[in-house]
Amino acid sequence: MISEENFRYMEQVYQNILNEIKRKKIDKIKIVLFNKKSLGWPINEHCLDLRNFENYGINFPQVFGLFNDNCNWTIGSEGTACFYLVLCCSNLKHVLFVDNSHVLNDKSAHAAVPIFYSERNDISYKNKPFQYIPKSKDEILKKIFEDYEKFIINDKNNKNNPS
Repeated sequence: MISEENFRYMEQVYQNILNEIKRKKIDKIKIVLFNKKSLGWPINEHCLDLRNFENYGINFPQVFGLFNDNCNWTIGSEGTACFYLVLCCSNLKHVLFVDNSHVLNDKSAHAAVPIFYSERNDISYKNKPFQYIPKSKDEILKKIFEDYEKFIINDKNNKNNPS
């Protein structure tokens, strides 16, 4: 379970991403909402809502395959979906919000994040490997939109040089 403060922080990151998309007038981007904890979050034309993926006849393994094959980043808090995304989706970079602040006297490293993840540097964290709370919203936005720009350049190059 994530603390209320860190859940709000994660929601602010999501809102900042939506604002940046609007500010830059980006049209070739999709955000997939998957976590049911985000049911109150706003969506727009850039969002694909899979928070109730079962309604589409999709199962868990199919969702993870979809993410691994078509997405670049995940943002999420600890839970089954987050664990599977980190473990099973090698093509993805992750922004994790995993805290132990709600568990008294729990200082165990890697309690909620696989030990190998501490070697990854997708995002800078405040107290890694004990907790994974991103240091900076600006860093998250910068890295996500740098990858978006690379995607756009590759997409243009593929269209200009068809096989």
